[in-house]
Amino acid sequence: MAWVWQFSHDGDPYPISATLAANNLAVAVKTHDATDWMSTYDTSLSAVTGPTRVAELVAQFESAGVPFHAWCVVKGLDPSLEAQMASEVLSAGARSLIIDLEAGAGFYEGNAETAVLFGSQVRALQPDATITVSIDPRPWRATLVPLAEFAAFSNGWLPQVYWETFNSPANVTEYDYAGYGASSTGITPELILEGTMNVLSPYSLPIYPVGQGDSASMDLWQRFVDHSTSNGMNTLSSWRYGVTNPAVWPLLSSVAALHETYVIQEGDALSVLAEQWGVSVEQIAELNGIVDPNFVQIGQVVCRPS
Repeated sequence: MAWVWQFSHDGDPYPISATLAANNLAVAVKTHDATDWMSTYDTSLSAVTGPTRVAELVAQFESAGVPFHAWCVVKGLDPSLEAQMASEVLSAGARSLIIDLEAGAGFYEGNAETAVLFGSQVRALQPDATITVSIDPRPWRATLVPLAEFAAFSNGWLPQVYWETFNSPANVTEYDYAGYGASSTGITPELILEGTMNVLSPYSLPIYPVGQGDSASMDLWQRFVDHSTSNGMNTLSSWRYGVTNPAVWPLLSSVAALHETYVIQEGDALSVLAEQWGVSVEQIAELNGIVDPNFVQIGQVVCRPS
């Protein structure tokens, strides 16, 4: 999947859809920021002005063969309105909604209570929708937001594995304090992914890592892909379309082609899928990084073992 921030920065929807369709990839378009539709910030004529425009973009991308997902920033200052807008995006046809949940200026300003209120209201409106959460996975940053409260109503995580953005002396020091030995390796995709898995493993939700699109190193991109997939994280994406090296798209396409995928439906269990596929529950769990084989969620994407 490729993330789109603003069409005025990332390009027109038509060439974006053509590129992604050619590589069998999906798109995640930012629809709103807290309680503002993206046309507040995006000067493009394609900018999202509300649910009607979302529905038009859904039709445009899906007709080109590109699965359409949406993403937004939730700030927690007006959880009821934010829940309503999230529901409107999903009702307009987005296959899923990704919540960008980060600490700091311009991001989450609420608390655990507002997170619970947002989650309860959005699930009352969209009980079966696929909702995932994207976080800054650095251990000392991830704990600044209410992870447990968001995990309670979400279907998975999309951690931001930005090996070049995070490559600073301060982050090396912080990772060393956390016990990751960064001073000997530097900030690598493998180091961030290991930290990510440690931070998120208590929640027993699937992890779909997001790679650094503007990284000039295809070697680091390959290492990101290899370490993710070897740990059962087979659904990958790039932030963001307008800055991503074009060589990344066929790399992501090759990952997608490795596995047949299945979306968990109501009543499904890994034991049922294992019997249908002629494999073991353990094989499915290992391939998909599922910590608790007895716990899967509606909308969760799993890869079928070959």
